[in-house]
Amino acid sequence: MRAIALISMLSAALTSTGCLVAGLRPLYASDQLAQDDRLTGTWEGPEHRATLTIERGEWKAYRVTYRGPELGEETISAVYLTTIGVAAFADVTPAGALQKSELVAPLHAIYRVQISDTTLSVRGLDFDWFSRAAKQGALAKLPYAIDDRQHVILTGAPETTRRWLAAHLADDGIYTAQVMFSKR
Repeated sequence: MRAIALISMLSAALTSTGCLVAGLRPLYASDQLAQDDRLTGTWEGPEHRATLTIERGEWKAYRVTYRGPELGEETISAVYLTTIGVAAFADVTPAGALQKSELVAPLHAIYRVQISDTTLSVRGLDFDWFSRAAKQGALAKLPYAIDDRQHVILTGAPETTRRWLAAHLADDGIYTAQVMFSKR
């Protein structure tokens, strides 16, 4: 599976070939949100083909505008930063998705991030790892569903997902390859 989800990390659309791992519920409660001023600004992606413009958004969110060839146009997302143990995670949803309709439930893409003054490292949840683990029955403590497109949808309460991720912080296999962005 390609790492397209990484490149579109902070975008409204997650494009992949049926290789999606996402949460049905947010990864955070309102008191678990974090802010990091280093995150705001413009970031260039791999080979400078993509840019992320990150600014403070409504409430405790970041407003992220993605521009690049992977999606073919500009997309805007709401990103919520949270920490689990010593690790930072980004919960990404399409901007305004919660206000669009009562019948639309946005998925929450989950990314592990590392932020410095000049670099942003992004790693998504690895579809192949989660798919194998689901088939082997290894996700007993992490509620999930597999939809008709074979996406792995995490269905547990935020605290359940957070506990599971906390127990797997050192498990490098659950994440996709790292994509680095450099601050302009």
